[in-house]
Amino acid sequence: MELKGEEFNEFSSVEQLRIFKQSELLLLAKHYYLDEVKSVIKKKEIFKVVLEHLVDEEIFEDLVLSLLKSEKTEEFELRKLELEFQKAIKEMEIQKELKLKEIELQSRKLDTPRDQKDFDVAKNIRLVPPFSEKDVVQTPGRRKQNRLCHMNMIKKYYDRSKSVPPSHCYCLCY
Repeated sequence: MELKGEEFNEFSSVEQLRIFKQSELLLLAKHYYLDEVKSVIKKKEIFKVVLEHLVDEEIFEDLVLSLLKSEKTEEFELRKLELEFQKAIKEMEIQKELKLKEIELQSRKLDTPRDQKDFDVAKNIRLVPPFSEKDVVQTPGRRKQNRLCHMNMIKKYYDRSKSVPPSHCYCLCY
């Protein structure tokens, strides 16, 4: 389709201008001697430059530019909604993963045998013998450690009064 500038002046709507292909918009830009329009520019940008020029020439009214700006805001809102949608999808995936991990953790808790009871130190503290300085055995040699004779550790608390002196003990604790 050959396009001449005079023919375009006969067109009076922006919708007809939108229908034009990129090559036709380039021909129109050449007709109006618009130097900033080149063939490597996108169709939207060419359309915008041509439309601004036609408004300056008073072929179209200024309201047309406001329509162009509203398109940008619509595109922005659409992009914003897309990003919010993607964010919501990611949040749902994260929630799903958390629920799966919680279920897996609960199943592990149920799988472990609970036959043996946990050892409670506070309840069994009375089984630990009290410490007495008399029961400390000094070991000769390089390592000097203070420790109880193993014979005295085995005895119950009330039997410790009759403790075995370290010299009579045949173990390696002295």
